[in-house]
Amino acid sequence: MAPRSLLNLAFPGSLPTLSGSLIAPEMQKADMIDGLRKGLDVICAFDDGTPKLTQSELAQRLDLSR
Repeated sequence: MAPRSLLNLAFPGSLPTLSGSLIAPEMQKADMIDGLRKGLDVICAFDDGTPKLTQSELAQRLDLSR
């Protein structure tokens, strides 16, 4: 039996994409784009003057719930 990826364990019944990653059947393209946007916002929150942030500081900076 081949080892299962963590994504497959998190999303049973996931479908492989052309890149080999897995997408849960119930996940919509808009959800993926929103998740990518939020992830990029998190990355952009850090800079040379702020190389470390706590979860609370990051949530406050991005106006998100912790």
